[in-house]
Amino acid sequence: MADKLKVSQGTISQLRNGEIELTERMSNSWGMVLGISSEWLQNESGDMLSREEVENQIPALPLTEADKELIINDIILSRKIVNNPTLRAIAEMLVNISLDEQKKIKTIIETFLK
Repeated sequence: MADKLKVSQGTISQLRNGEIELTERMSNSWGMVLGISSEWLQNESGDMLSREEVENQIPALPLTEADKELIINDIILSRKIVNNPTLRAIAEMLVNISLDEQKKIKTIIETFLK
């Protein structure tokens, strides 16, 4: 997916982990690739599909609907994390913990969700 969006896998990971925010440049180019409104990607406002944008865009890369949905869900999750100071602080700590320890923390958190 990173190749299709012309970014590194690290950038995708940083977006997913809330380490970086989606830039206007990313939303513009990804909007063209995904066939969705860059305004919607950036702000979740307006129509997801912009008729003008779709008509004037460079032909979209062949992404599956599952790829598109995954990207959109990751962006929404990233915004939730970045906009919540507590979640952001937790995410920043978690990325510095070993995978084994992350799994233990996940198990603990799951007990709160039952």
